[in-house]
Amino acid sequence: MRVLHLTAYMFFGLACISSVTAAEFDYKRVYQADTGKIDKYIVRYLRSFDSPCIRVQSLLPGGKGKILKEKELCSIGGKSFLDGFTQVELKKGEFQDGKLTFMFEIMPLEPAPEFIKKCTVPFDDGAPQDLVCETITP
Repeated sequence: MRVLHLTAYMFFGLACISSVTAAEFDYKRVYQADTGKIDKYIVRYLRSFDSPCIRVQSLLPGGKGKILKEKELCSIGGKSFLDGFTQVELKKGEFQDGKLTFMFEIMPLEPAPEFIKKCTVPFDDGAPQDLVCETITP
């Protein structure tokens, strides 16, 4: 019985370790990225072939590339990039006036025309927050 418990714990531990390594971000799969400065932080965003999400990372200048805070942005207005729209295309990412702004061209699921959303990423003490968006074209 003791061997059975030990084996079960070992399999559980290996499963936990493998799930942690599976969640690591593969920088070799990045196809779009940009970097800018927001407050005292170096901020970058990354797009990967593995996900429709946008990964936003904050780094401290002089910190040897160590990521302080990061967030995956995967939705607009509570709708997922994966299944909340027919298509979400990032047209432009821009660092300007201490802000990170994205322009998305969105094709809704329901029969309706495409529209553009301008979204800003707010930061709280260097931590990226959820997108705050406004519709530019109906």
